[in-house]
Amino acid sequence: MAKLWIFLALPLISAFPTEFPPDPELELDFLGIAKRWDYEAEEHFVTTADGYILTIHRIPNKQHQKGIPNCARPTVFLQHGMEGSSASWILNLPSQSAGFTFADAGFDVWLGNFRGNVYGKNHTKLDPKGHEFWQFSWDQMGSQDLPAMLNYVIDQTNAGQLYYVAHSMGTMAAFAEFSTNHQLEQKIREFHALGPVASVAHIKGLFAWLADRYQFVQELLKDLGWDQFLPPDWLTRLIAEDVCEDADTYKDCDNLLFLISGNSNQLNETRVPVYLNHMPSGTSTNVVIQMAQNVKAQKFQMFDYDDEKENQKHYGQPTPPKYAVEDMTLPTRLYWGFNDTLADPLDIQSYLIPRLQSMRSQKGYDGFAHIDFEWGLKAHDQVFGPIIEYINEDWKNWKGQEFTC
Repeated sequence: MAKLWIFLALPLISAFPTEFPPDPELELDFLGIAKRWDYEAEEHFVTTADGYILTIHRIPNKQHQKGIPNCARPTVFLQHGMEGSSASWILNLPSQSAGFTFADAGFDVWLGNFRGNVYGKNHTKLDPKGHEFWQFSWDQMGSQDLPAMLNYVIDQTNAGQLYYVAHSMGTMAAFAEFSTNHQLEQKIREFHALGPVASVAHIKGLFAWLADRYQFVQELLKDLGWDQFLPPDWLTRLIAEDVCEDADTYKDCDNLLFLISGNSNQLNETRVPVYLNHMPSGTSTNVVIQMAQNVKAQKFQMFDYDDEKENQKHYGQPTPPKYAVEDMTLPTRLYWGFNDTLADPLDIQSYLIPRLQSMRSQKGYDGFAHIDFEWGLKAHDQVFGPIIEYINEDWKNWKGQEFTC
């Protein structure tokens, strides 16, 4: 619907070329956006153990700087949330975008992509047009995608350890994997979790709506052959009628972006067409179904096959195993919002905070909705700035000196 809206609006925009020039980023991918703002950028390809070929992007230097700095410096890995991509971190102006901000701080910035999005639709054997390609949930994003990407970056940079910064599902997959894969966990210096998601017992919006209907929706999408979760306009409108109680408060709520992330009062409205052109970026229907299952079960657990024999086949038990966040020992900092309907404050305070063994800090932000941790106009000063300070301080303690790139 977003792209249709943009298409219909172009004739009107072209009638006033001086006053309303179309934003060039409507036609640009990650590399194009970086080049537009005069950042060097690279594209790398990683193959997971189960054959998915993922694109990783890199911003190795500051704006206008040519050549990669030849000095030791922090390696920072950014991981997007549901229906996002690596581009999610660079869709605001350079002074407002995490990817560019961290590069200007002198960090070596790498940006990952989960399987199934626009930069993760290749496989060594499977065709993305076929059913089998989409038979994954966010379990595999944690157990397959994260190890492949993070190990690749560490091998490329010889960093030893890196700083992992993630939003939404990028945190959910990490909580799942780091709590079980302690070898990978040891390669992370600090985990900065923005809009962190684990337990979703108090979630609102799309997934709360789906929780009591997920089996019906799962069968509907299966019957219609929609393995990729890019729902048609009529379905998003149907959901919006129930989810969006106040049309004035939930502007554009019938778009998938806002159904997932809720309403924001911080967005630069002139950038909304750019956001909508890059999100949703694509994911499996099973990813969405698993979220709804977790809401229904009130547990942080693996995908439920809704059949004891199938669960037994996959897990060796009739019910899906639960993830134990309390087993994670990685130093972690939480950044959460009081207005967040996806990473609900009650879930943060009652589930995550009491269970994290090595939590170095946690902060709740007034006026922050879920998407504001990526695109909110206050994020640069209140979130990205503190992360830079934490990383600089930790680097100095780790290496015994500041870096000068």
